[in-house]
Amino acid sequence: MQLLSPSRMRRQTFAAALAVCSVAGVPARALAQTPSAAAEAADPGYSYLIGLARMDHTYREFPRSLPVQSKVRTSSPMLATGALYAVHPGLLFSLSSEVTYFPDTARETWTATGASFNGLTLTDRVLQTNQASFSHSDTRLHGLYRVNDQGFVVGGPSVRTQSFRRHSFEVGADNAVSLPRSTTVEETSTEVMFSLGLGVESGGVKGRSSHYSARALVSVPMIRKVENTNHPGVTFDGTRGYDLSLEGRYSLAVHPGMHVGLWGRWSEVRRSAQSQTSGTTTLELPRHEQSALGYGIELLWKL
Repeated sequence: MQLLSPSRMRRQTFAAALAVCSVAGVPARALAQTPSAAAEAADPGYSYLIGLARMDHTYREFPRSLPVQSKVRTSSPMLATGALYAVHPGLLFSLSSEVTYFPDTARETWTATGASFNGLTLTDRVLQTNQASFSHSDTRLHGLYRVNDQGFVVGGPSVRTQSFRRHSFEVGADNAVSLPRSTTVEETSTEVMFSLGLGVESGGVKGRSSHYSARALVSVPMIRKVENTNHPGVTFDGTRGYDLSLEGRYSLAVHPGMHVGLWGRWSEVRRSAQSQTSGTTTLELPRHEQSALGYGIELLWKL
């Protein structure tokens, strides 16, 4: 029997390992890279910043105590940030926050629904106009439960705050209403919502050339608080209503672990009317509808 030196034994052992890899059709260098590549592919998490974005918002109000309705359209810059985290491959959760700033001012128009108002025959159904601005902030914590490779059931709570500010009131041509022009009215609402729906996630952004995701959600208010400066100390807390929303994003890699892409979300909000008595006066929070379209350019990354 011929004895092998230790160095020769190591060389023969390494040669045998290379032979096994060649038979299996896997290059030795690929074996060395497989763990890190698999880790990148298995990591679906990312963070994002939507710095160049706007929200186009339409608000309509339908008082039941008066035959009138109002409508206003505003547009404001918006900033949004968030992240997607993986608890394990079958369970993810997302945390996101968005806020409008420097809200635009637009003209709100109050229109009579009939040809007369308070016994006065109208020559112009526009009863009143005023300047209005809208501010919005929303923070969401959603869980994503995987049902297939890219499909998820999405659900969780969110907290939303909105503010409507009205000023510079002007009476219509028929002088059917009277308001002091110096009046400024602000209405604020805070809601705790619960959302449920479906989502699609293509995976993480690290080690990928592109990324896309989409969500369709139905939301209902669980807690609600609405206050108006015209009636200090009066709070409306009715929670009848619902939200619908569709959200999507698509991005391309500009650097390993960094993407640039487009984001958009459409939403509809419906809230029912609510009445409340303050002393001898019955106050009404009218039924209202909102629609919003947010869109922007976003940066996604995973370090």
